[in-house]
Amino acid sequence: MAVPKKKLAELTIQALIDPEWEARVIHKLPLRGRQVEVIQRVEAHVRAHNGGVMTVKLPRQTGKNQVSAILQRRHLMHRRFSPSYQCWIRTAPTHKPQIVNSKKRLREVLAVGDKNLIKYPLMKNEKLIKEEGYIWRVGNAAIEFLSSGPEANVVGATASTALDMDEAHKVDKDKFDEDFMPFTANTNAATILWGVGGNGLDTLQHYSDLNKASGNEHLNICIPCDYWMETHEPYRKHVESRVNALGWDHPIIRTQYKLESIAALGSFLNQMHINTLFSGTHERHRSPRDGVHYEMLVDIAAGNEEFNPDDILQGVEDVATDSSAIWIYEVTNLVASNGLFPIILIRDVIWLTGNSLASTEAIIKSTIESWNIQKATIDSVGVGRQIGESIKKLFGENVVNAYVASDTTVSEDCYGLLARLNSASVFMFANDNSKEFEEIERQAGWTQYQASKGKMKLRKPKADKHIDLIKALTYINQNNPTAGVGQLFFNEGDYGI
Repeated sequence: MAVPKKKLAELTIQALIDPEWEARVIHKLPLRGRQVEVIQRVEAHVRAHNGGVMTVKLPRQTGKNQVSAILQRRHLMHRRFSPSYQCWIRTAPTHKPQIVNSKKRLREVLAVGDKNLIKYPLMKNEKLIKEEGYIWRVGNAAIEFLSSGPEANVVGATASTALDMDEAHKVDKDKFDEDFMPFTANTNAATILWGVGGNGLDTLQHYSDLNKASGNEHLNICIPCDYWMETHEPYRKHVESRVNALGWDHPIIRTQYKLESIAALGSFLNQMHINTLFSGTHERHRSPRDGVHYEMLVDIAAGNEEFNPDDILQGVEDVATDSSAIWIYEVTNLVASNGLFPIILIRDVIWLTGNSLASTEAIIKSTIESWNIQKATIDSVGVGRQIGESIKKLFGENVVNAYVASDTTVSEDCYGLLARLNSASVFMFANDNSKEFEEIERQAGWTQYQASKGKMKLRKPKADKHIDLIKALTYINQNNPTAGVGQLFFNEGDYGI
């Protein structure tokens, strides 16, 4: 849309007053649902310039990142002729993909073309200046993109207009208070925290509760999935498909769609663990890559998922309805913040249901060969013993651990996985909409534990709900024994009965 120069000022004022009109008439991409309300309330908070923290909880897939990009565009449009530098700081827990995606969204809503010239009608042919790799500026208005991850060094930045933090429920509260709150100390600029439900102890929930307790509940925006389902048919179908796969009580549905903050509620993995495990952004690989160190974990179908040495069933389970689980993961050269655990990226999962033991053994053998597996732990209790010993004989004990669990090692495996998740060192590949990914989500949500006298083991919530994938994942402790794991997870008392 070409805008005559004499009308540009009038149209810009109209756009800044009415974001719905701007989206529909100028941008030609109408806002939906309560996105207009969110923009208006955030901008009112920014204009007030009286400090304070606004919390914004929106469900997954409701356009949160698009709304954030529109707010950034409107900041550039509104303040580019200011006499002094006007900085809006945008942060996210990771540079790639989250900061990269934020830049991509802003580039799209500005319609940036060749030579960084803006094609958006109300800023047409103005130049987007990129400085230092993280500053995007038009005139005297800028967006600075910074990481809020635990290792990010961000001390010294100043937000004169707003501090805008994505995925705030994943940001460590101590880091936020120590490193990010000073950004607005001398400017009294607004802070906006975006995210979903967490474990009730996260940064986003803390400031939401603080606003409520201090009479500033108007600074809390929370619009759960129910509203969006009523007003947008495609979104209703999306949520229904997720609920059909996971159920309304699944932690992912409760936190990411209903926006509830929940505690562990007796589950083996609490919400922090689940958030960490499923925060991976790397792709699933169906075949190996050169020069990568791969390891493998195997739980054999017809093994006893609820391990108990006193009542192990050997060869009497129904193999036709049980499943074998094979995890393949990459051991990277990066080390978690505790200095002990390597960062582990899960690359593939093979989930076998109804396979004969001979077929399962053949698949395990071919997987070790094709992926050049450096370490493999194979469940060798009960019917798995024959497979474990056979594979160990073939590849050697330096590669294959034919694992016969005991009460003690099962407990160590459970606590070991929790320690690794507490240290943010194990990450699932990004959602590829596969049946394996959906089953892992389900099992992560419903796997329970039983603990007595400091020892833990896993339990099914119901007889028809399997936990083989999560059980196999605990074997990661067998592949990567690390001195001091027991000292890294101090919450055994929380798991006592």
